[in-house]
Amino acid sequence: MSLRAMVSAVIKQRASATNADSLDLDSYLPRSTLQFCRQSLATLGFSEPITGGDFDDRGQRIHKLAYLALRDRIELHINSGSAPLLGELPKPYEARNWRPRAATAQAFAAAGELPIQLEL
Repeated sequence: MSLRAMVSAVIKQRASATNADSLDLDSYLPRSTLQFCRQSLATLGFSEPITGGDFDDRGQRIHKLAYLALRDRIELHINSGSAPLLGELPKPYEARNWRPRAATAQAFAAAGELPIQLEL
């Protein structure tokens, strides 16, 4: 995963509790990476949630400022070799039998955008 993709994933990812017995398709980053990034954002003065529509006093997008600051912080951390090692979760494989969660399937169905037939 590129540094840019990692930072974007952190900014976009919402907090979710994961169960070790199930695959959380909404998660992109290990807890240690997500925790590092959230702590870094807090240290840098950014509070959650960060949305694309928020602007600072000078009219600059807070999302962009957070992205740039976090990108620099992550680059410094990786180059230092310090713990925790930052990374991403492994990509799922053998997804031919994958079915979305019931709530996801219902949201698609309500929007008229259900691409496949599902038993709800």
